[in-house]
Amino acid sequence: LWGANQNISVSPPAPGDVQDHTIVAQVSVPAGVHPQGIVVNPANQLVYIANQLSGTITVLDSNNQVVKVIQLQPTFPGFSSPVALAVNSRSSSSKYGFVYVVCSVANTLAVIDLALNVTATIPVGTRPVAVAFNPVNLKVYIANLVSDNVSVIDAEALTEIIGSPLPTGQDPIGVGINPVNGDIYIANSLANSITVYDNSNSLVTTIPAVGQYPVSVTYNPANNSMYAVATNNNFVYQIETLTHTVIGTIATGSKPYNSFFDSYNGFLYVQNRNDNTFTIIRPDNSKIDGLSFGEQNIGGAFNRFNNSIYVSDTGNNTINVIGYLQVSSTISFNSDYPEMREDFQSNPAVVQHTKFVVTGLERLNSFRLNKFTPTGTIRSKPISFELYASPQSKLNVAEVTELAGTVIDGKMNWRFKLPGLHTVSILVWYRQFEVREILSPTNHKSIIKNQKP
Repeated sequence: LWGANQNISVSPPAPGDVQDHTIVAQVSVPAGVHPQGIVVNPANQLVYIANQLSGTITVLDSNNQVVKVIQLQPTFPGFSSPVALAVNSRSSSSKYGFVYVVCSVANTLAVIDLALNVTATIPVGTRPVAVAFNPVNLKVYIANLVSDNVSVIDAEALTEIIGSPLPTGQDPIGVGINPVNGDIYIANSLANSITVYDNSNSLVTTIPAVGQYPVSVTYNPANNSMYAVATNNNFVYQIETLTHTVIGTIATGSKPYNSFFDSYNGFLYVQNRNDNTFTIIRPDNSKIDGLSFGEQNIGGAFNRFNNSIYVSDTGNNTINVIGYLQVSSTISFNSDYPEMREDFQSNPAVVQHTKFVVTGLERLNSFRLNKFTPTGTIRSKPISFELYASPQSKLNVAEVTELAGTVIDGKMNWRFKLPGLHTVSILVWYRQFEVREILSPTNHKSIIKNQKP
């Protein structure tokens, strides 16, 4: 505070300040038409995008630069039709970092190694539309929309296992994995149900009446629940992972489809295709509705390596990268602060007494009095708020007498840390010198004013 010609050092947004999301980059997808599914590879920190109509996979680095465009087979546009991806996230696996791509027209699973080459193409069921990797049993699960089953591929051998495919309900369109116990959840869109298998591929149960047209299932580690998105009635259904029962519902925007977990803030993001918004769900199922950052489709993922969200904009053949504003909009100052600071630069004030009143339980615990010298160096003096704590009617108050005699003139500032969701009111008693020109530019008179806020 009070520094002249210096930007106030305000913290960047906290992870939960989702209102401070902004599109930080729009990446054109070269040689890519109709981008759909997105996955982030923990082994090489690269982002993979499935381009449905061009039959390619675009690979981006964490700086959103294109690393490679991978051509899938067959090469004729529309004949492979990649729509969804998954990645081998088990670090002990010999195929750690391999990416699995379902090709919905070719009826195959393409496997991409860490050298970014297609190392295998495996036949699966009819019209594969979703894929998920199971880190517990090292299997890959593919939902086959037309053949009403799930193909199971051994992630190490890259072959279909004995007993595959597994039967499902009508029109399976989404697959979700519980990475804790390896249970598999299949969204049966026309049956309005969820089929559940355990990690040995034994049928556990079928959860009925999961909304209208469930399309995707996502694990939420913040509360150990599965969340199923029902697109036709605009709801998300929370499923308890021990009993496999629906224990909560959350209304969304129009036509929700994909969802993904953001490990930076612990929120679940639901993409609403019809109104191009996010519904953002906290671990307690409270939500934030209506945030809009470009077109929403079926592709979205969180990149923990740069704390950004990647969303496919199919209409414009681009990827919208969503980050945070540089300065948090949740940190604000009273409206007359800029005028006061400017006045003190022209008419310095000598502090007589200072009181900090904080709303919230946490105390201020870091304060520095910084003085800027003509040579550009900073002389910094630490002051402990704990020495001046003055509880008054359970208020969080500190009367910092050590600031008495210091000057507010733009050459000195106050630097402290304010805990999140707290407000501080600073009461300053001071004497101000108002400099007025009396006779000439070199002849001035000082008039002392006593002021108390």
